[in-house]
Amino acid sequence: MKKVFFKSTNTFLITTLLLSSCATRNFVCNSVPEHALISVHRNPDLNTTSFGPYSNVLFTSETPANVKLQFMGKSDKYYLTAEKRGYLPITKVINKDSSLNKTFNLQKIDGVSEAIYPAENLKSATFYLLPPKINFLYHKGSGGFQRYEYSDKDSKKIKEDFMKDISAKNKPFLYLLNVDGKNACKAYKDSLPNEIINYLSDISAKRLNYYAKPPSLDSLVRKCGDIRDALQNHPAVNNHQYFVCMSAKCISQTAGRVVGEIFLTAASSSHIPTMDTGTTLTLYIIDAKTLEVVHVNTTFYKQNMAKPEDLKEVNDAVTNYLSNL
Repeated sequence: MKKVFFKSTNTFLITTLLLSSCATRNFVCNSVPEHALISVHRNPDLNTTSFGPYSNVLFTSETPANVKLQFMGKSDKYYLTAEKRGYLPITKVINKDSSLNKTFNLQKIDGVSEAIYPAENLKSATFYLLPPKINFLYHKGSGGFQRYEYSDKDSKKIKEDFMKDISAKNKPFLYLLNVDGKNACKAYKDSLPNEIINYLSDISAKRLNYYAKPPSLDSLVRKCGDIRDALQNHPAVNNHQYFVCMSAKCISQTAGRVVGEIFLTAASSSHIPTMDTGTTLTLYIIDAKTLEVVHVNTTFYKQNMAKPEDLKEVNDAVTNYLSNL
């Protein structure tokens, strides 16, 4: 009995120590000027994805903001970054002993306007779809033996079918740059350079209107002579219309994985099956004249674009979204 009691006492003491080291704090964040975006993140670099895609930034809120955080010990810390268009960002490190009132005095950047791109400019606009980036992956295995396998063949097939279906819809507000010979950008008829794709993928939709300077493809395009000429000479430039770049990740479960998950679930009540079939699709809307990225939207669709009927549903959702901006 003493042995059992001794273990229970140790467990109680350890639990008590853990609980006593935890603390919840409510921080009041203000900025000068107001209406800056506060991003709470774990890694010093706000833009890093070392904690996994999108997991570094825990949440965002505009000033004045109340930020409630839980600290797991004295050494536990968070980073708070304030951003506002036209101002240099400021990052503060906080722990459970930090002052509960935080004020971010932002420094103006000379020559950079505070103005945000007016959303109403996108209404009744004409869009020119750039070659989309589509990655199709098979989710294979189950339990502790899972992996994602990229399929180049299926990725290309989905892209071709996507472009054909969009073209067949014949929407008066949406055109394809690589199907109309007159308006084609031959330099990137099949795909955009990786530098442009990577730049776009790093843009946060939540932070878009708060970046110190508006995100723009201008400097990247200048490095690509053929692409620069194609964009600058496109008819859309004169009409202040928009380019649309689409990036999609499609995941499909293999039949073997589905069966494996069923057996594991039946064999163990603690096993929770994961079925992530679907399409994560991001649209980047770019001002055709300035090449500023003016709108970003990411949506998850349960449809698998490898299936023709599902691809049509996703395409309908994309065209409907653009027509209702």
